[in-house]
Amino acid sequence: MRALKALTVVAAALLVGGCWTLSIEPLYTEADLVSESGLVGVWGDTSGSSDETWTFLMTQEGRYRLITEEQDAPDGVFEACLMRLDNQLYLDLYPEEPETGNEMLVGHLIPAHSFWRIALEGHVLSLRMLDTDWLKKKIEQGEIDIAHIRRDDVIVLSASTSELQQFVTRHADEAFDDDPLVMQRRH
Repeated sequence: MRALKALTVVAAALLVGGCWTLSIEPLYTEADLVSESGLVGVWGDTSGSSDETWTFLMTQEGRYRLITEEQDAPDGVFEACLMRLDNQLYLDLYPEEPETGNEMLVGHLIPAHSFWRIALEGHVLSLRMLDTDWLKKKIEQGEIDIAHIRRDDVIVLSASTSELQQFVTRHADEAFDDDPLVMQRRH
């Protein structure tokens, strides 16, 4: 069942198009995980343009359950792993399997990771996802050589965790969206 939820989320991301850069491998190793008690709670969009909330529940050291809620849409449930690379915090999101669904469909979907650079300052959480347009441009110009496949307009990274960490560390200041999702603690 966990695979069904995860796969449904990945399938939805693929259908949306070039919004996400996904990865087969995680950005973290167990040794990289860190905990931040300030992350636990319910966060909401500060722009007022969305009713979306993100709820973080700590499950283990450095691991959280993330539930994303948006009006008129099914909840997204993820394992969120928090890590630090070169003094920057990152979240690695991995979808949980859905509780119900079509077994045939689930068997054809592959869960994947997404990476977010985050800043947590008091009651404000800023999230910057890996910038797909930037990555596509750099790959096309031959400026970045990282293992990946392309499926239509979606990039799926296939590099190892070590290679992903080197990539993120090397390009931390430019590889993540300039326009962060800014959320404020609600509870």
